[in-house]
Amino acid sequence: MEGNATFGPRKPPSTREARMTLASHDLMDRLSAASRDRLLARAVERDLEPGELLYLTGDPSERVHVIDSGILKLTARDAEGEETIVGLALPGETVGE
Repeated sequence: MEGNATFGPRKPPSTREARMTLASHDLMDRLSAASRDRLLARAVERDLEPGELLYLTGDPSERVHVIDSGILKLTARDAEGEETIVGLALPGETVGE
């Protein structure tokens, strides 16, 4: 995914529903209660505008992103710069792991 991503400032989740969505994700079943609490306390909510990039191929993977709503298009560019859709991430799915 070529291009630049614009990231806003970190902020705590603005809604109870966003934390509940994350808390109920299958990923949480694999964590201890203490780890879940730490993760939820550090969670940030981000709204992306249509066409805004979340991350680029090759970026260090420092976060796991859980899709709360909408659809995230996953793309790659070939040697000629042609974009190909390689997948879609739907609500409840994770990317960047």
